[in-house]
Parts: sequence; C-alpha cells; structure tokens
Amino acid sequence: MLMFTFAFFVLVFHMRAKKIPNPPTWPLFFILCTAVGWATSFCLPSRELVVILITVAPFTLAIASLALWASRNRTIYHRFSVWTGIIYGVFVVIFFWVPPAI
Repeated sequence: MLMFTFAFFVLVFHMRAKKIPNPPTWPLFFILCTAVGWATSFCLPSRELVVILITVAPFTLAIASLALWASRNRTIYHRFSVWTGIIYGVFVVIFFWVPPAI
C-alpha cells in the first residue's frame, strides 16, 4: 500500500516538474485510493470496503472523469485520469451490477 502512496507522490512531482497546467491531482488521488482499497480488500475480510468500492468509487471516478473531460487540458495525465475512471466504471458494471447469465 505504501507503493501506491509513493506512486502518487512521484506522479505529482512529475506533473509539477513538467509544469502541467491545472494538474489532475484529485482524480489521480481517487484512482490510487481505489487501487489501495482493492489491494486492502484482498488482504482483509471486510465486506464494507468492497461495498464502498462497488458503489461510491465508480460515481466519484465518473464525476472526476466528466470534470476532466469538460476541461480544456489534454495532457497524458488528464487523458489517463479520464479513461481510467471510465474503464473502472465499466468494469464495476460488468462484473458486479450485471447479473450472470444462466
């Protein structure tokens, strides 16, 4: 889990070093928190955490993705944040909200 925290600070450092206009710090923070949540849910038997990752996280990432999509900045960091939020939402809908076919 410390690896994800380190990755977040490395990304923020790189965005500041490259002088990215309006860097997507919060969307990247939400993405990495979701990754930490899934890593934690595999290690600990906590059903509440999985419920949060299935219900709250997709909406949070979708809102962040829509806000970034509406902005005029189109750096690789912005595109990564947008597409990760969209792909995570699709992943959750396919694997958790759609009932399995019999």
